Amino acid sequence: MKEHVIATILVCMSSLSLCQGQDNKAFAAFSRTTDSLMNIASYDKNTAACKQQVNEYIAAYNKLSAKDKNDFKGDLQDKNYNLACAYAKAGDKKDALDYLYLSKFYDYEHLRKDEDMDNLRQEPRFIAYMNIAKHQKNKYQLTLQNAVAYNTAEKDNLPAFTYQSTADTNLAALKTAFNLDSIAGYGDDVARIINLMEWVHGLIPHDGSKGNPAIKNAMSLITECKRDKKNTELPGDGYSAE
Repeated sequence: MKEHVIATILVCMSSLSLCQGQDNKAFAAFSRTTDSLMNIASYDKNTAACKQQVNEYIAAYNKLSAKDKNDFKGDLQDKNYNLACAYAKAGDKKDALDYLYLSKFYDYEHLRKDEDMDNLRQEPRFIAYMNIAKHQKNKYQLTLQNAVAYNTAEKDNLPAFTYQSTADTNLAALKTAFNLDSIAGYGDDVARIINLMEWVHGLIPHDGSKGNPAIKNAMSLITECKRDKKNTELPGDGYSAE
């Protein structure tokens, strides 16, 4: 009950912000609050409350400028899709399909895996919708197709990449000092590369604020990290200082 009261207060505050000045940020906050209220209602299988939130969202959306409407077009699509999911979970197949078609949500892989849609999978209208979605180009494909052509004639001044010789003294010293054959293991090339990559990840922290050693090679970097105790655990790294 407490969560419902807090959510109601939040949506009222968001609505007030919209009345005082319906800018992009205020509407984005209003949209997030609407999502929260819809999630609560959907969990409770309260489809009437879900629909009410969508209707309030649409009423506010219709007051936006043409530019802002375009910016939030995908957001409106998501709201209608989520309402379709709520109806589907509640067993109201007709309304679920009506709002699914209204949403024009054509992410085929998402639709195929979304458990909220399981009640609809044998419905002829859903099968027809899936056929439409399967042949739609997603937004990423459209972005790539609408992008300007690559300039294949462009040249850069980057040095050509080359591998060091396996006889290089630095590589030989590194291999011996850290017993890299044992770390790499005995799998295929990809497995051995991954083993070495994970070893380096645990040994050298992801910290670009300490500068580089005077001698820029792997041995110097490892030595400096150990000497200055720079390989302490960083937030989110999951590796200890050992």
